[in-house]
Amino acid sequence: MIFGLSLLYWGLWLAILILWMGRFVTSFLSIYLVSALRLDEGVVGTVVAMYGFGAIIGCLFGGTLSDRFGRQSMIIIGEIGAAAALLVVSVLTDPVSLGAALFVYGAFASLPSPAIAAYIADVVPAERQQRAYVLQSWAINFGYAIGPIVANQLVKIGVKVYTYNNGFMHAKTIIVDDKYATVGSVNQDYRSYDLNFEDNVFVYDRAFNKEMSDQFEKDMEQSTLLTPEMIKKQSRWLRSLQNFSRLLSPIL
Repeated sequence: MIFGLSLLYWGLWLAILILWMGRFVTSFLSIYLVSALRLDEGVVGTVVAMYGFGAIIGCLFGGTLSDRFGRQSMIIIGEIGAAAALLVVSVLTDPVSLGAALFVYGAFASLPSPAIAAYIADVVPAERQQRAYVLQSWAINFGYAIGPIVANQLVKIGVKVYTYNNGFMHAKTIIVDDKYATVGSVNQDYRSYDLNFEDNVFVYDRAFNKEMSDQFEKDMEQSTLLTPEMIKKQSRWLRSLQNFSRLLSPIL
């Protein structure tokens, strides 16, 4: 028993963690398809939308299938199916094939969700279920809760990271060579995707993206470059506090 929960539950928790780590790829898929595969912007929107349609189907039928074939069966099928579909996506270049693979990935990735919720209720005593479901949310967030660690590693390999000094920066933007851009409020976490219904838009207009690039340059003038020396000067207590604070994101 760990934190009053069985090893069976923690095995499920690890499976949830792995499942959600894979979903990170969908955040930047549109930019990859346009910039790397040179697909038409309109086609890319349709291709990426297939993931969402697949996720809807997975959620709709996941509960019924888990009641018929069993919770464990649907969790295992969903995990293996999502991993296999994601591997297929990585090697495809044809838009039709990509759309089909993303549809399958979305369906398999969402298929275990009802089964997982029901399975937790099956294996965890009623008095501990609240703790179990909170920890389930933490597992989902762990897939995205590596921001400070990733930033430190990126700085070490030459990527420049800036901290904004003039207040609070909420917009999430990406600009690629003034050709492609995305802007919105989506965070890489569970609340943004499943609870707050936040969204980003992808823009392929050079004039608009040039304005975004200019504004980005102005924001950088009011920011401080994060250097390896600054990171090294951070105390262990501060770094531990930063990482621990990320664990609270499911309840904030």
